[in-house]
Amino acid sequence: MYYYSSNYEYPYRQNATTTTQAKMPSLMTSLGEVELEGYYDLFVYETLFSVIGATLKIQMSTGSIEGKLIGTKPDHVILESNGNTFFIRIKEIVWIMPVK
Repeated sequence: MYYYSSNYEYPYRQNATTTTQAKMPSLMTSLGEVELEGYYDLFVYETLFSVIGATLKIQMSTGSIEGKLIGTKPDHVILESNGNTFFIRIKEIVWIMPVK
């Protein structure tokens, strides 16, 4: 998993500070507390969270996949298709379309 510093700018946006971003929480490990430097798009996460259980078609730069959305996390979605489970990074998604 890749983590970026807070001054990272998305290549498709002129100014990353104008978007809504949420900071990832810290983790407790055996070595102490670790602060994760990562950001996600809050609107995409909230929208995907609201359609859990729906059948979606997700287009990525490498191709598309169709299946049932069984979960979402701030940095990835969990899709079930033909008995297989796929974990897709939200940053890799180009578009999402509901399937009837």
